[in-house]
Amino acid sequence: MITIGIDPGIERVGIGVVQYRDSRLKLLDSKLIKTSSKDSVGKRLQIIYDELIEMLGSYTIAYASVEEIFFAKNVKTVINVAQARGVILLALEKSLIPVYEYTPLQVKQALSGYGRADKGMMQRMLRMIIGDEVAILQDDVADGIALAITHINTNRIYEKIKG
Repeated sequence: MITIGIDPGIERVGIGVVQYRDSRLKLLDSKLIKTSSKDSVGKRLQIIYDELIEMLGSYTIAYASVEEIFFAKNVKTVINVAQARGVILLALEKSLIPVYEYTPLQVKQALSGYGRADKGMMQRMLRMIIGDEVAILQDDVADGIALAITHINTNRIYEKIKG
């Protein structure tokens, strides 16, 4: 089973593609989609959409895990992230990939057991789960990987309960 985790943003989108097979997690791919503030919002959204569609075509993805928007004081930031999430959700829908959404608190709780874990603690947990290659990744990409792992683990628990 392959799951893609996506940490949305207008400036940076972090993506992690994780496979769960034979009771093991394997990082298949990761990517940071960057856009320039010099470009129009429409152009930036087009870049996010195009690069994500290209990546989605490279794997047979069973599930997508996307970070939910959290409350922020800066309204403009929330609007930009919401727009980016919109094109991300559109790309996933057009690719027929079911989407599951998690808050940052849920991801931190799922990976570290502590909902208020800092970036350093999350990086250490990812290194323990995936391996040392996570140490060299940008925070947004690490967040995308963490989102994928959160869904894989949540889905495994749900399947066990379901029987």
